[in-house]
Amino acid sequence: MNILDKYNDNKNLTKLPTNNMTSAIDKRIFNDKNVSIDEIGLYIYLAFISGRVGEYNGKRVVTNYKALDLYKRIYKPKGLSGSYRKTVDNIEKMLQHLEELDYINRFTSMGYPIIAMSEIDDLQPFALINAVNAKIITNGTSGRQTLRLLATYAAIRSRVFEKRYTGEKVFDMPLGHVANYVNSDPRTVNRYLQWLRTNYVLAYFKVVLPKVDRPIRCIYSDIYDHKTLRDTVEYRLREGYVKRVVE
Repeated sequence: MNILDKYNDNKNLTKLPTNNMTSAIDKRIFNDKNVSIDEIGLYIYLAFISGRVGEYNGKRVVTNYKALDLYKRIYKPKGLSGSYRKTVDNIEKMLQHLEELDYINRFTSMGYPIIAMSEIDDLQPFALINAVNAKIITNGTSGRQTLRLLATYAAIRSRVFEKRYTGEKVFDMPLGHVANYVNSDPRTVNRYLQWLRTNYVLAYFKVVLPKVDRPIRCIYSDIYDHKTLRDTVEYRLREGYVKRVVE
C-alpha cells in the first residue's frame, strides 16, 4: 500500500462524527513562559467543558466546580484516599495562577462557584479545539497525562489555524517548537505526540527533508484534515521539498 493512502478507508476514521463542535482558546498562553504544561492543559480542559450561559451575560463558564470537583473529573479516583489532598491543593494553585494571569475569572453566584473563561475578542489570536478530539483524550486517559495531552494537542492546533474560518491546516515545524509552546522537554512531548497519533487525534506523515541538519520530521494535521495533509505532502514530494515519506 502507498504510505500516502494510510488514512484512506481507515475503519478508525469512519467512527468520527461528521459534525464537530469547537472551543476557542487564547493562543497567547503558548507564548507565556510563566505557565507550566499542566496549567496549559487545565486551561484547555476548562475551555472544553465550559458553555455559554445567558444569566452570566453569555460568558463561557464552568458552573459549580471547585478544585476537588476537577480532581474527580480529571484524575478519576475510585475513592478519596492517600495523598489526594496534595493533588487537589495543586489544582487550586493552578487555578489561582491562571486567574492571576487573566486566563480565567472565578466568582460565586447563588452560592455556587463559577469559573469564567476570559473572553477572546476578534483582535486576539486564538485557536479552535475540536470537542471530539478533546473527548477522546479525556475519556482515554486520566490525571496529569490528560492535562499534558490536551496541552500538546492544543499547541498543534494553535499553529494550524491563524484565523477563525481560514488558514493553514498543516503543522510543519521541528519537535522543539512544540515543546517550547508547552514549556516542556522535547522527548517528553514526543511521547504525547505518539499517543495522539496512535489514537487518531492527529494525522501525520514522517518524511525525509532535503538539505537540512535534521532531515527526519513529522508533519501533522488534525485528524479531520488528513486529506489536506495528504495533498500537502504529495505536492511537496512532486516539487522536491520532501525527498520521501517513510511512515
